[in-house]
Amino acid sequence: RGRPVQAGKMRRRQERSRLLLLLLGALAVVGAFRAPPAAPLALGAARGAPGARDAVVVAAKTPLTNAATGKRIEVPEGSPLGRACSSLGLKVPYNCKKGECATCSVSVGGKLMRACVGKVPPAPKLKSVAEKGLPVKLAVDDESDVGPELLRAAYTSWREARYAHWGPAAW
Repeated sequence: RGRPVQAGKMRRRQERSRLLLLLLGALAVVGAFRAPPAAPLALGAARGAPGARDAVVVAAKTPLTNAATGKRIEVPEGSPLGRACSSLGLKVPYNCKKGECATCSVSVGGKLMRACVGKVPPAPKLKSVAEKGLPVKLAVDDESDVGPELLRAAYTSWREARYAHWGPAAW
């Protein structure tokens, strides 16, 4: 296990660990007797007003619309975007599920977001957009518009730019 620990060092380590355990125990006891936190006030409820504590805080919801089918749902803002897309009926392709590969890119209100790690954005401020809902669609609608020739040309240009010292790509 390595070098033997000197007796003085061992004693100091034991004292430190005892002190730490004692401190953690004291904090746990103090926390047990602390009063529970008060419920948050609802929007518009004044402090001290009758029934202010009885009011319910409502999470803001964002309207989302499937651009292809027109299906509309309301989702709490900040919830996972992947779940919202599946609720809308979108079949989002996933590859890494970490947000690195961009396979799961979806367009939410014209902005590209990654469904695997993205969160539902806040509700739009414009009334007309809020009534219709933010349009959600896949970044690439289907693979038929990206044929093998286009993929090969894109890969070849990337490879020749990145690895020019290897020479031209031979197919």
